[in-house]
Amino acid sequence: KQVQELFLISSLIMKNLNHPCITKFYGMNFGSIQNRSIIDPTILMEYFPNGTLQDTIEKEKRGLIDIEWNSTKKIINLIGISHAMKYLHKQGVIHRNLKPKTIMLDEHFYPHLAGFTFAKNFPFPLTKSSEIELSEHVGTPLYMAPELLNYKNYGIGVDIYAFSILAFEVVSGFTLKQRAFGYWYDIAKGIRPEFADDVTDPMQDLISRCWNDDTDERPSFDEIYEQLSTDYRSYCKYDLDDDEIENYIKMINKLECNQ
Repeated sequence: KQVQELFLISSLIMKNLNHPCITKFYGMNFGSIQNRSIIDPTILMEYFPNGTLQDTIEKEKRGLIDIEWNSTKKIINLIGISHAMKYLHKQGVIHRNLKPKTIMLDEHFYPHLAGFTFAKNFPFPLTKSSEIELSEHVGTPLYMAPELLNYKNYGIGVDIYAFSILAFEVVSGFTLKQRAFGYWYDIAKGIRPEFADDVTDPMQDLISRCWNDDTDERPSFDEIYEQLSTDYRSYCKYDLDDDEIENYIKMINKLECNQ
């Protein structure tokens, strides 16, 4: 019953979202696809040929990645995700489960936010000063902010923290494992993963600010998107396709304005 309620809540949230970097919601099927007499809710969404961002990062680690996945696509993913999260918070929605597994990749390896099972909706835009009383732990431990692990009230900072871990994995080219990093006591004590030498200082600074223990020190997604979209070359040491990135930024801004 609880799972069905979560599916229903996430469906209602997705139904009211309209953004080029957020997965389109087509409907919900309450009956099992295999057996119509059994209740087994399924959310109907658009299809993404390249699976999840987590799939792609793990393939990259094993040297099996598609040639199209490169530094340009990585920057585009961080730009697109931050743009989607900026929109989400303005709509009064906190995601609470942002991670590579909830990012779907289309045929161009462009990101689309999904995974709204633990999302929570409010009737007003969310800002850094918005505070939610902690009633239960939600999300995936590796991406959960210190304030959640320390049983404190929280706000949109939990999504910003989750973005920092996701961004670290994107720029590092591997997914962090719970057994190697991310135990609750490590996160709560301020332990964070170490950057590789090829991660630029601006990228290290941005990610470090996002996973700061002090929620007031974490930038909003408005600031994150602004930095990444206007000065993206400072955040990557490798060759970038300026035309593709600029066209992508224009596309998501245009599509959002037309919706």
